[in-house]
Amino acid sequence: MHARLFRVIKKVYHTGLFDVAHIVKTRIDTKLFHKQWYALAIAKQANHSWQDIAATYSLEVSYLDYIKNLKKQFVTFPVDTFHFSYKNNVISSLAEKAQNNVFDILGSGSMQFANIPWHTDFRLQSLSSVADCSFEKDTYYRDIQLSCNDKKELGKDIKVSWDLSRFQHLIFLGQMYKKRSDKKYVIIFTRHITDWIDANPFLLGVNWLCPMEVALRAINWIWAFYYFNTAEIAPEFWEKYTNSLYDHFVYLENNWELYDGRTSNHYLSDLVGYLYLCYFFLQLPGVEKKAFICSQRIVNEMQKQVFFEGTSYEGSTQYHRLVTELLYHASVMMETLNFSVPDWYKEQLEKMLMFIDWCSPKDGLLVSVGDHDSGSVLYEGLSQNIIQKYKKSDTSIVKHYPQFGLSIMKTDGWHITLRHHVYTKKQPSGHFHNDIASITLAYKGVPILVDPASYVYTASAYWRNYFRSVMVHNTFFVENEEPVPLDTHLFGLDLPERIMYQMKSNDNTLYTQHNLYQRFGLQAERVIECDKELHTVKIIDMWLQEKRMYQQKTSVWNFTLASGLDVCKEQSEWKIYNNETVLATITSDDLTFETEQGWTSSAYGKKERCIMLRAYVPIEYNKKYITIITVCNSEDNEKQNCLEAVPY
Repeated sequence: MHARLFRVIKKVYHTGLFDVAHIVKTRIDTKLFHKQWYALAIAKQANHSWQDIAATYSLEVSYLDYIKNLKKQFVTFPVDTFHFSYKNNVISSLAEKAQNNVFDILGSGSMQFANIPWHTDFRLQSLSSVADCSFEKDTYYRDIQLSCNDKKELGKDIKVSWDLSRFQHLIFLGQMYKKRSDKKYVIIFTRHITDWIDANPFLLGVNWLCPMEVALRAINWIWAFYYFNTAEIAPEFWEKYTNSLYDHFVYLENNWELYDGRTSNHYLSDLVGYLYLCYFFLQLPGVEKKAFICSQRIVNEMQKQVFFEGTSYEGSTQYHRLVTELLYHASVMMETLNFSVPDWYKEQLEKMLMFIDWCSPKDGLLVSVGDHDSGSVLYEGLSQNIIQKYKKSDTSIVKHYPQFGLSIMKTDGWHITLRHHVYTKKQPSGHFHNDIASITLAYKGVPILVDPASYVYTASAYWRNYFRSVMVHNTFFVENEEPVPLDTHLFGLDLPERIMYQMKSNDNTLYTQHNLYQRFGLQAERVIECDKELHTVKIIDMWLQEKRMYQQKTSVWNFTLASGLDVCKEQSEWKIYNNETVLATITSDDLTFETEQGWTSSAYGKKERCIMLRAYVPIEYNKKYITIITVCNSEDNEKQNCLEAVPY
């Protein structure tokens, strides 16, 4: 009893009284919500009507008057502040695909449907005609059990249904309508919205299961309203559309994703989606006050989820980009609602955008460190035009992010990242990988050594753990031993705390060390030295002895090459080829590398073959293991016949 009380007190201390009170209130509200709506939902009578909304708010205006005033309000919708960089041919192509019910969702490839499969993993369906690919569509959302497939073969992935139901294709239909005033885009817009509402009664099915998905769908619908509200569309459609958005509004009010207080991009999405909905329903009495309260919670989440250095505390560069996009949307909507945005919030947002630039090679894409689920608010996320405004302007070539746990070297040629062990129990650990001392390496925008990213989550525990395992990251480790054990708890790692890493480096050197193998009496140390004139990176690794080890262990070095690169061994040198030309060489007098087949993932749901270079050596203490990577600029280095077979 005393132990349990102590755990509760400790939990309250770490979470904070304000957050605990908010969590308790949310849980009570959610229980009352279920009690009120369960029977109506099962009977498919939960959807709100305009009469319900008018009665709730004692409105005396008709829906026609409401929509008329709403259209006037959207004249000042802040579309220009997002600086879209979509090319006209891309907009046109994606709009035409949407018009023909052609979708490419999370690695499915372009697939056309007579009827849109809102509740089906059609990616899996295309791979296996006998697989279970369907999700519940008539089950009360709280009764749906989200299971994890524990096999190597993929199971159905709920993210396919969720991403399809985000409606991110609407922005292209809307932009094309603005350009051409062609009614065909209006027809497909109204058809898709109507079909989804009819196929997804309020609170039934998987598309009401996750509040984050409800929020992101609402945002995209509201953006679509901006583009289509001037079109000739029957008031009956707009009323149905408005009623469904009000369902989203009520749902989010009663389903905040707070959990144990370690909030994440999910809760932030809930809030930003709700802020958009408040803007949409601003004419309703009391909604402006709700919008203000929501904006203050977003400001609090900026303080909580974003370190002072301007990085997301979820430990993933790709999720950092999503969180940055969410907070950017929030700042724009707060200003649109005439709410004050604190100066420090704006400064933090600038730091977040600068982190994205630091993590992106010159003329290259954002490197993945940690999980990557291809998530964004609008299609493809933050505009490059926004990110480019915050490119690093100083002359420094090394940047440390001690709270995130990442050192970055960025020159006109090289881009190198080095991962450190940093973590506190106040952070959610679901998107971390076993990637301590791992590096990424690119030259002139061309990736050479890459983080493998994620591929899938619940669709396969095997592949989920493969992609977050130490064995596929660019580091050295104890054979068959994860620094932090992996299991079927796919959204958490039991990381030991380390508050902040004291980084040691200069303009040519990066350094890290960790003791995540202290159970074997080991401490690992890695030094990265970059010679910009010789175009060479030297990696110096060493095992230090913390205490006597009673069992001999084998150390493994792994380098995961970017998909599409090839290798060829000449004596002790491995040549790396890109498009039949030598890109770089890898040599070591201390390590004998062999090739193994590996996998990387450029986006969620996509798995590409790659080559991994591996070396196996019995552990020796205080011995320096040196690997040298040299970039070749000569275009005369044509590909030779490989002397060592590559496992493709």
